[in-house]
Amino acid sequence: RFFFRQNKTTFFIFLDNIQFSKGSFTNRSKILDDGHPKWLTIPAKPPLGTKIHEIQITPDEWKKKHLAKIEQNYRDSEFGVDILTILRKLYYEEKTSDLSTFNIHLIKAITKLLDLNVTFICSSEICDNSFESPSHRLIALIKEIGGTTYISGNGGRNYQNPHLFKEQSISVEYADFFERPYKQNAPTFYPGLSCIDTLCNIGIKATQQYLLQKTGK
Repeated sequence: RFFFRQNKTTFFIFLDNIQFSKGSFTNRSKILDDGHPKWLTIPAKPPLGTKIHEIQITPDEWKKKHLAKIEQNYRDSEFGVDILTILRKLYYEEKTSDLSTFNIHLIKAITKLLDLNVTFICSSEICDNSFESPSHRLIALIKEIGGTTYISGNGGRNYQNPHLFKEQSISVEYADFFERPYKQNAPTFYPGLSCIDTLCNIGIKATQQYLLQKTGK
């Protein structure tokens, strides 16, 4: 879903200067482990109120565990060996101990791998003020880059105020993405997994086509 939304955007803003939310996708994603969804997590336990770009992560031991878990579950997938080779390079070429920098490194690399044409910006580079609400923050960021349309994930319906966007002449589109089943190493199809699952099972070209599918069932 993350890269589906990217496929519809011109600019993508990393909200790196907002508070880290425990239980979010900021430091974790799901893969299949023995045929069932399990979290793949970067160890991070920052104090309450820490901003994402301030979070320091532990030494590289977790990288070995991640790659071993991915290899264990995807080495027999059709494209598993090729994708594992790419992931090993990506994991170790970025030496940072900063969570935000590492995440951005991976996202940019996968975006390039999928041939998506996106310009990336960090919110900390253009706006570092306090805002009345998440909607006010998003509007300020969009106006800062001259945007006129905000493409939101479906979860944004729960907290965004569409009237505020309309007042600022910004249209809101919701990128509702229904994941059509593809071949997985599982007894049933599980949606909501990391793009690692798609890439290992159907490959880069098929994943590119998968992102072009229309929304809706």
